[in-house]
Amino acid sequence: MAPSYDIVVDDRTFETIKQLYSADANALQFLFPDNLSKNTTKHLAMKIYNLEVEPNDHEHLFQNLHVDSFEVYFLYPLRGTFQQLFDGANIKYLRLTGGEIRSDVSQPFTGIIHRLEIAKQASTLSVQNFPVYPAHEMIINAFYVMDFNSEHPSNYKNLAELHVHSLDQIPANAFQDYPNIRTLSISSEKAIDLRALDGLKNLEELIIKDGPVNLEL
Repeated sequence: MAPSYDIVVDDRTFETIKQLYSADANALQFLFPDNLSKNTTKHLAMKIYNLEVEPNDHEHLFQNLHVDSFEVYFLYPLRGTFQQLFDGANIKYLRLTGGEIRSDVSQPFTGIIHRLEIAKQASTLSVQNFPVYPAHEMIINAFYVMDFNSEHPSNYKNLAELHVHSLDQIPANAFQDYPNIRTLSISSEKAIDLRALDGLKNLEELIIKDGPVNLEL
């Protein structure tokens, strides 16, 4: 049996975290120590939510942020576009969950986002719900999808993975607008049409959860 330890929280508990944050900066700025080992990995996670307060976030909230992974959960649309929010940033893995972040491909962007995952509820797989973002590789995690035949499909060249969660049947040609994906994960309580995977010429991995599995797919 492992020994038990008392955890003491006082006014100095979060001092090391406070030292990473520069309150005087115009944008959110994390100041990592200069003497970190070259093998040190930097991971950040943040929740932004308060439905009763008018959001007044900075347009360049995460500008020049250099970390290995960064996960952000937010409930309201952020003011800046993706290009403004992450300009100059260098992030190996970025996960955005919950809210809306606009993308304006006409704006200059000097950031490097190696792998971007977008997770949110969306009734339709469309460019309105999942805009084209300037990342080397994208992952879409769509919950409660009902319509697979969008009038505004997005021509993703960087979409590598698509994870779909639906309560409805997966129809024929459901993913024909995403021929570049290598991984497809389907979670559905109902059947999957035998032609649902038509057009997926680059598919390497297929994951089916919850619903009945048809080996003829």
